Amino acid sequence: MPLEPTPFGRFGPPHHPGRVPRRKHLTFSIIFLYLIGMESTIEQKKAVLNLIGATCTSCAITIEHVGKKMEGVSDIFVDRATSTIQVAYDGNREVLERICDLVDRIGYEANVQAAE
Repeated sequence: MPLEPTPFGRFGPPHHPGRVPRRKHLTFSIIFLYLIGMESTIEQKKAVLNLIGATCTSCAITIEHVGKKMEGVSDIFVDRATSTIQVAYDGNREVLERICDLVDRIGYEANVQAAE
């Protein structure tokens, strides 16, 4: 069976003559690029929170794991060396309060050191 170029420029077996090849990858790429463009229009703010008492790795991982799932948080990083939490968020100050509440529920203390 001879190889023919596919719609994506790769070579593969010929398509069924009565079937139109799907363009799933192309559609996904267009949607993905559109969403990336939308994300850049949202103004991201950064904040640093003081973290008191949480020195173990499992505590840091828990804060990061749960924090990344919070609405409004795009990135969160716990730095155990400096006892801080670095947060990239959507600008809503309630997000920082929710992170502080999360840390309180785990059994430690957090407060906002600096926020944009």
